[in-house]
Amino acid sequence: MLRSRYRPGWVPESQTTGKDESECEDSIHLPNEQGGNVRDATRISDGMQVALKFVETASEEAAISKTSHIGLYFDTLGMFPPDIVVGSDICMLNIVVDASRMIPGGFHFIHAYTSDGVHHLTCYRGDDSQPRLIKTRTDAGPMKYYYTDFELAVRFPSFEARGLVTGYVGHLRYLAHEFSDTVPYDAFKVDVRLVGEMMGINYLSGMEFLAPLVGKLRHRSPKRRLDAEEALRLFR
Repeated sequence: MLRSRYRPGWVPESQTTGKDESECEDSIHLPNEQGGNVRDATRISDGMQVALKFVETASEEAAISKTSHIGLYFDTLGMFPPDIVVGSDICMLNIVVDASRMIPGGFHFIHAYTSDGVHHLTCYRGDDSQPRLIKTRTDAGPMKYYYTDFELAVRFPSFEARGLVTGYVGHLRYLAHEFSDTVPYDAFKVDVRLVGEMMGINYLSGMEFLAPLVGKLRHRSPKRRLDAEEALRLFR
């Protein structure tokens, strides 16, 4: 079920109640919604918040999304089972977290620090019954992070049938020197490099213990980089 502003016959709440738009959830919209391809909604069967992305039905992205959904980050370190998929665009912008343990009552898709777009979340003080609470990651416990956005992904029929690819793509393409429109490269090794680059950019400050892992992931020589299983073993 879409939010009210996206349903047929929608009339802004500010017009029917006289409230200021800042007090009305239905006044909130994505900055790029005129040409954007992502919307939020509620799954009717269980009330779960979901995000919807509009893609071409005949595209590779649609095929990957139907079978792989979204790949679990760090449990796979660059691989997206059950299909053999390389993401090619691994970066912080394409990783999301299941925050249900951190914000048990849910949060607004656009105004994430509010429960409903209007009322702000309050810091957890040890009382799970308090309304609109947000916990720290320490209080919340382990959470799962996921890869999203398969627009640039490549899928192979099996691990044995994987091959080289071409393409100068992705947010961090300038950091992985293998990316090329003309010279084929191993996209699995590039995914490992991208995980290392992303961790180096976003995690090393204050988490220097990750430096040995990051160095092995972003090694300039693809042959000397860790594979996914080695990286996961070292991470753990």
